[in-house]
Amino acid sequence: MLIKNWKMDFGTHKALECVAPCDMYSVLLAHSLIPEPYYATNEQLLTDLSRQDCTFYCSFSLGEELSREHIELTFYGIDTICDIYFNGTLLDSVKNMHRAYEYDIKALAKAENQIRLEIKSPVNYFYEKEREHHLYMDENSTVGACHLRKAFYMSGWDWAPRLPNMGIFRDVELRAYDTDILGDILINQRHENGQVTLEIEASSKHSAEDVSIICTLDGQSITLADNKAEIKIENPRLWWPNGFGEQNLYDLHFSLVKGKAVLDRRTMTIGLRTLELSREDDEHGQEFCFKVNGIKIFAMGANFVPIDSLPSRMTNERLEKIVKDCIF
Repeated sequence: MLIKNWKMDFGTHKALECVAPCDMYSVLLAHSLIPEPYYATNEQLLTDLSRQDCTFYCSFSLGEELSREHIELTFYGIDTICDIYFNGTLLDSVKNMHRAYEYDIKALAKAENQIRLEIKSPVNYFYEKEREHHLYMDENSTVGACHLRKAFYMSGWDWAPRLPNMGIFRDVELRAYDTDILGDILINQRHENGQVTLEIEASSKHSAEDVSIICTLDGQSITLADNKAEIKIENPRLWWPNGFGEQNLYDLHFSLVKGKAVLDRRTMTIGLRTLELSREDDEHGQEFCFKVNGIKIFAMGANFVPIDSLPSRMTNERLEKIVKDCIF
């Protein structure tokens, strides 16, 4: 289940309702407590708000989930310096925006539960670490921003406003299950003689006994042995860049089974293609050219940057529209 409904405390503003993904600036904006950061020079009025701490918290109920063998809580994106509490117990103190965090909460879970995220000011951390050790920054960015594993564009660069945000920028998920679930899956491609061999490695999370992993692709089904298997694809439908062919994709379906029971399922979508960097000699010295499926591609386009400094406004719909606008 996704944990969507939260509240935020910020300074004198208490219990501001929000729906994850959510962040400090977007919550204040939604409650009409600040003006639109992108309008006129509002950025200059709002930057220093990120020198204050903020707290996100929520309550939720569990029922039949409590009887499950495993109960896990996953934060797919916390921005950034955060103490994570579950039912009053400190689970972790984190400061890396660029990873997920997962916790076994079976021993702490009960019928009524609370999560509390105490998020510290990133700017205060920047300044503290910069005093300890200087790192070079360009003049358009917040001093000390490179000391923290946090999206750098929030601190300026040469194109973005300085709005070093805080919040929950991806989903928060609670998952309760018995026995086991699928873990890591790795797929490598080997292209030879007009066919493609998929080298598959997959595991279950808890390595439970008497479970099997089955992979299915285009009618082929194979059971992994020692967490490994190969699937051969004859006459493969290759993936090509726009303008060179179709963007063909394949779905791989994975099932974790025990006896006749399916414990977990996952589908992964891949394109079949080779990618090489050619450094052949040319009249200027050496070329720097990408080859896709053996064909040299003249790469052209533009730099794609995050579409908003408020992560909660970066919806899939907005991203898809911008990408489609670039295709011609």
